[in-house]
Amino acid sequence: SFPPMESMTSNFRSSDDLGAPLLPGPYAEVESIFFADLDEDLKRMNELAEPETASLEKSVALATAGEQRRSMPDVAVGHRASMGVLSFDEVAALYCRLGKLRSFLSLNTTAVRKIVKKYDKSMPPGTTKQLPLVMKRIKAEPFTACQARVDDMVWRTES
Repeated sequence: SFPPMESMTSNFRSSDDLGAPLLPGPYAEVESIFFADLDEDLKRMNELAEPETASLEKSVALATAGEQRRSMPDVAVGHRASMGVLSFDEVAALYCRLGKLRSFLSLNTTAVRKIVKKYDKSMPPGTTKQLPLVMKRIKAEPFTACQARVDDMVWRTES
């Protein structure tokens, strides 16, 4: 059984936010539940992406700091470990973490897009399509900024 409509307030979908009226009749409850669940999923993505991205940024800074030090003529190759540069295995593990986070963010963004597209198809003719509005919201989410930061970290790690 679903919770009563009064308890289903969603920060994600309201007629003011998206410029379209909420669906009337039997679709109103479905729409409310759908967008409340979608909002919760986006919050979870943000909660995971933000701290993981920050953690990876610190590790990438350590890994790439060694590149600058290696170019210095007075630094011997054998002393890199004592200077705080990550080992090959640590860089490989870092790159793996970057790949996993990159995949997580990309797959979840694609999933949300496909779910909302399917939702739009299931709504009665004449209703406002939600996909463009949802994608606009996703572009403003913190995890979208994390995607760009992760892409940058991958590039820095590879070079």
